[in-house]
Amino acid sequence: MRFTKDGPNFADELLVARDEGRVVFFRGAGVSLAKAGLKDFIGLAHAVADKLSIGPDKPPRQLINAIKSTPPIPGVAKSNFG
Repeated sequence: MRFTKDGPNFADELLVARDEGRVVFFRGAGVSLAKAGLKDFIGLAHAVADKLSIGPDKPPRQLINAIKSTPPIPGVAKSNFG
């Protein structure tokens, strides 16, 4: 499903998971950081994990921390992900 004509195509499984509260979509963290002085992707992810009381030993928090130590990927700006 596309929410806008040129937007990304979301799989039905993701939309169902969203409706059931099992997934959260992050979008536009770079714009928020540059224009509004808000948190970057990692900061936003940590804030959401904090709000949901996700402990440091849980997989979502481990994934957030792993992103910080991921080696650079050609074509992907590291600054977009912390």
